[in-house]
Amino acid sequence: MQDYVNDAKRKYRETKNTVFKHAGVYKILCRLPKFEVSRSVIASQVRQALDLDSGESLAETENVVQIAKRPTIGKKKSKHMKMAVEESSSRAVQLARLADASEKKNEMLHEHIMMELFKLDPNSDESRRYFSLKRKQFIDEAEKLVQQRNDSDVEDVV
Repeated sequence: MQDYVNDAKRKYRETKNTVFKHAGVYKILCRLPKFEVSRSVIASQVRQALDLDSGESLAETENVVQIAKRPTIGKKKSKHMKMAVEESSSRAVQLARLADASEKKNEMLHEHIMMELFKLDPNSDESRRYFSLKRKQFIDEAEKLVQQRNDSDVEDVV
């Protein structure tokens, strides 16, 4: 705080070409309750900058003012950065879901094309073999599904 007072006196001397004569009056007025600035009135940013929240009394820090370090990133910039990260992660999730859906669609189209191809001549050996393999695949999948349901039912009972 004293640095600010000294700077003010120096500027006054430079601009008015005389010494500030009322420094003693200023010191007296600062200590009067009427002119004392309450800590609760001071904005939180000012208190933080002047390090008034540190718990030290004003008498101890009257001659020494420690200015808190400025944050490297402001509130708005950190908020924008956080929103950008969330947006990019949500985009990545959306793209992953879109890719999965495209893969499933491609698999279904491939199966449909294969079915149509083997439907052209259902009596050929290749068609019979294809349909028997497909039947076996569907049966295996159904058995797995039934087994999983049975396992989950047993776990629920226990």
